[in-house]
Amino acid sequence: MIQARGSNNMNAKMKYADQWEKSSEYFHSNGEYQWMVDNIRKYEVVLEVGCGSGYGTLELLRNRHKVISIENNEYCLEQAKNKIENEGFIVNTDMTEFNNSDVVLINSDITDASILDQFRNCKIGVVICWNVGSYWSEEMATRYLSKLLSYGLTLEQIKENPESSYAELVIWSTLSTAKKLKASTQIIERVGRKLIKEDRDYYRLLRKDFAYKNVKFNQKMTKALSKGGRMLSVQGNPQNVDELDIYLTSIMFK
Repeated sequence: MIQARGSNNMNAKMKYADQWEKSSEYFHSNGEYQWMVDNIRKYEVVLEVGCGSGYGTLELLRNRHKVISIENNEYCLEQAKNKIENEGFIVNTDMTEFNNSDVVLINSDITDASILDQFRNCKIGVVICWNVGSYWSEEMATRYLSKLLSYGLTLEQIKENPESSYAELVIWSTLSTAKKLKASTQIIERVGRKLIKEDRDYYRLLRKDFAYKNVKFNQKMTKALSKGGRMLSVQGNPQNVDELDIYLTSIMFK
């Protein structure tokens, strides 16, 4: 029984990695990662929460940022490592090799507070979380339920939209980590509309909660791959279409 559960979780991770590879490549081909990088050019050292399949990490490296990337899906990490090494960048998986690397890829979890100490002496300027997403499984529920409840969500909220609940926890953990490192934070969200007052109020509340001086918004309309990649949902409804009109929204906390 335990073996079967482990196998199901492994399959879910592999499926997510393959789907996000297609979605991420679509963003890359449209130049969206360059737009994301343009918002953080002044920061030399970047802590990236979720490297995904590595296209965003590559864009950071091409723009001469030094990167530490945290990713809890080992299949995504392998995809990212292969892409980055194929372009000639120096990749390591151990923080003791930080000074000898262009990028350090770490199989870890931003919601685990114990990871913070290894980054304190890296002079990180900004912590980024771009297009956070994940699959949901029995293993994910077991692993994150107590964290989601401690964060403040109810069981009803989690059951109604578990992946959105997980994304909210990751964003909160990203801001918490950045504040402890005295770094700025950039969140990139994929949304189906222009920013409205309620959206801005939510991020301004986060600014206040983490005692940032200001929050800046930047948004652009683009298209995302849905049916052919990691399928997107609008108000909880999966969008079984090839392309979907979306807004990429950069939220910058300083």
